[in-house]
Amino acid sequence: MKLLLIQPSKYLEVEGGLYGLAALATYVEKYCEVRVFNPNDSLADTVIKFNPDIVGVTASTLSYNRAIDIMKAIRLLAPKALRIVGGPHISCLPESLDPVFDVGVVGDGEETLLDIVRNCTKNDAAEIPGTCHREGNRTIINPRQPPDLDTLPIPKLHTYAPQSYKHGIVGFITSRGCPFNCVFCYSKVMREKVSYHSLEWVADQFEYVTKTLRAKFLVLWDDNVCLDLNRLVAIAQELEHRQINEFELCANLRSSIVSDELCQVLQRLHVHNCFSGFESGSDRVLKAVKGQDSSVDKHKETIRLAHKYGINLTVNFMLGMPEEKIEDMKKTLDLISYIYDEKRAGRFHGRVCVNMAIPFPGTYWWKIAEARGVVSNRMDWKKLRDNPESALLLSPEITLEEWRDICKIARSKVEEAGDIVVWN
Repeated sequence: MKLLLIQPSKYLEVEGGLYGLAALATYVEKYCEVRVFNPNDSLADTVIKFNPDIVGVTASTLSYNRAIDIMKAIRLLAPKALRIVGGPHISCLPESLDPVFDVGVVGDGEETLLDIVRNCTKNDAAEIPGTCHREGNRTIINPRQPPDLDTLPIPKLHTYAPQSYKHGIVGFITSRGCPFNCVFCYSKVMREKVSYHSLEWVADQFEYVTKTLRAKFLVLWDDNVCLDLNRLVAIAQELEHRQINEFELCANLRSSIVSDELCQVLQRLHVHNCFSGFESGSDRVLKAVKGQDSSVDKHKETIRLAHKYGINLTVNFMLGMPEEKIEDMKKTLDLISYIYDEKRAGRFHGRVCVNMAIPFPGTYWWKIAEARGVVSNRMDWKKLRDNPESALLLSPEITLEEWRDICKIARSKVEEAGDIVVWN
């Protein structure tokens, strides 16, 4: 049995982007011959030479069109191969399963993929827990409980994705899921509860990436690795006990939980870079989209503490949220100006990103956009890209002209500082 796993190359700009596929490959390697496609190779040559029995592609919503195109090519190159799709998009919107796919994998993929490998026919795969398939106009979903994370092996990047750490940068996770209910995020749809890898597993992962892969810059992709302070302390103690210290770390950081005590632990973990979703400069909007614990004051405290503890901070803002009025967007622009004033004063080290508010499947925003008729299960997914000229305006409070004016001001502020505007 031969299995080929593919991730759309356009979305592999972050080093270590093949970590998820390497995890799947490692889990099923004893039961089949598995290969993770190198995006630098020719897809046609790889498929013809490898001649897979199963081809799987992972996709977010923004890469779903590309995943469909890839599988249409696979259908011509290997017509007998079973074609499957996994990842966050199909997990959150299984009703959008394209006819080119024989089956979709919903949620955590390791155990489901192994069952598919053991039952490599379209009819058998459709009955496996953790899958979805189409019967006429209906989508049939077979639920599955998430796996025990301690039963999962450490992904063998050196075997399945050696190109992902060639620059000494590796990203990985120590947990799955998020306890918060941000209305724009589909993390909660993917997994209702947070699960954590054991302390030993986490330390083994650090040891593997630093000593076997010799990576120096590590990125923790956990949604909220900083939430459990006691767990962070235990990880720091275990790494110190094993004398694992030749690395720098980047982590996600929710501004509402930042404190001196947390930052002191982050220092022990060699955290020099953090990413924080600020999203808005309006308290009213923040509480609507992120929860009552979020505020502009907490954003400013995060900036202050990041400077105090030598952390480079990347902050992200969104424009065009359903809850926004024009005055809310102006407050976001004011907060961006405040950050740049702090940067000029030497009290902010990092950068600002600005992007469009996108209604991702499964989220509260998706329901709003669906009710307004601007999204559907069979839409052109390219319409969800960041582009102020064609963005799906979710707020009925602003006009197109006001929207474009705000975008121009935001672009000028951010580009003048040499930072990132995440739209075309």
